[in-house]
Amino acid sequence: MVKQNLAHISKKNKVIEILPSKKIHKAGLLHREVDILLINHFGVLLHKSNEANKWGHFNENVGYKEQYKDAAIRVFNESTGYHFTSKHLKKVGEYQRCVTSGDGINNHWSRVYISFLPIPKDSLLKKLPENENVKYFSRIELLDLLMDKTRIRASSKFLLTEVPIFLYNCVP
Repeated sequence: MVKQNLAHISKKNKVIEILPSKKIHKAGLLHREVDILLINHFGVLLHKSNEANKWGHFNENVGYKEQYKDAAIRVFNESTGYHFTSKHLKKVGEYQRCVTSGDGINNHWSRVYISFLPIPKDSLLKKLPENENVKYFSRIELLDLLMDKTRIRASSKFLLTEVPIFLYNCVP
């Protein structure tokens, strides 16, 4: 987990106080996150780090000085090596969720963003860290993945099953 300060927020998404992320997660305090999906004619882009060994979408905490969309752009830029701007991302929803994790309780308010940029996988491989693996999943591969909890992060399974069905029309 990256050491950063986060905003402990109310259920109305108002800042209560600024605390270190470790303290926020250990106490299960409500904070902000972003979820990002890249969906295009290649499929849905997921990544797998050697650390987790499970496929997942791109997501991250929102720093206390950041806006949601700025955090989404930062995460996409850091994760893909591409220069995304606000015009590349579309907000499609938000939700509150509380889950237990190895670091404590992840109680977060998340905004979901989607990009439809047609970035070839080969271009991504040149820009990703060595410990990252990326793959575009077709609709059938995605359905298979969603059926096997040993291969996908729980947060990604939740997100991918909650995304409006019209988005899957974009997935080959």
